[in-house]
Amino acid sequence: MMSNQTAHTPLPRWTDGINAYLPVDLPSSNSSLSYRISTHAVSADLQCHALSPTGPSAYNMTWSDHGHSIDLSVSVPKPGTSRAVCTDIQDNYNPTRNAGMGIYTQQGRNAMEIGVLLTSRNDTEADIFCRQHVLAGWVRADFTADQPPRPESNWPYDVMTMSNITSTMMLCTPKLMRGDATSKSTATVKCHV
Repeated sequence: MMSNQTAHTPLPRWTDGINAYLPVDLPSSNSSLSYRISTHAVSADLQCHALSPTGPSAYNMTWSDHGHSIDLSVSVPKPGTSRAVCTDIQDNYNPTRNAGMGIYTQQGRNAMEIGVLLTSRNDTEADIFCRQHVLAGWVRADFTADQPPRPESNWPYDVMTMSNITSTMMLCTPKLMRGDATSKSTATVKCHV
């Protein structure tokens, strides 16, 4: 789908730009026949809004000393007046790690794309609420090694300083849809719904 939007390549035969359709085997490869087929359609709609590092919808980024992992959290408004603090799901399932999301950084200017599922350690209700959201964004930063690695270290550098950090983050709520569809198709032509 992305290459269709950016490079105008054709869509796969099982999509129409809005929905993807579960494939159906046609009984014949005779191109003069047409078929009316009942199948299922699935699609997704993302509702996203930009976040800032300060304010009520703030996100927090905490880097590890070695610069190879990052903890992410965001304050998400719940229905009513309360908020949930949602965190990177990887950190919650491996709390012994230094920080949440593992990344590979090296000295110099680095650019990272981030997309993480969210969760909460607070309680089951907050966890279910947070799992309905995705945190996505981009980070650029300069990394400078402050100390060479110890022999037992798994990282190229034990301490790195981050500077000139710029980031754009957004919180997205995906809405998944499924429905029945009837399509008309031939053996050589993509389906028409």
